[in-house]
Amino acid sequence: MEKTFWNIMSIGGLITSCLAGARLYELGEEAFFYGFVLGVGALMFVAKYIKEEE
Repeated sequence: MEKTFWNIMSIGGLITSCLAGARLYELGEEAFFYGFVLGVGALMFVAKYIKEEE
């Protein structure tokens, strides 16, 4: 159950980051940069989690 929970949280985090990035892009390029950084951070977190699960 715990593994499924973290998978859902990771996917939810990625979706949230993408949506936040899209919203920030509407506000300006500088804001989009921060959204991009957040998205990359989320991807790195998920990649680290997947490696630990193998």
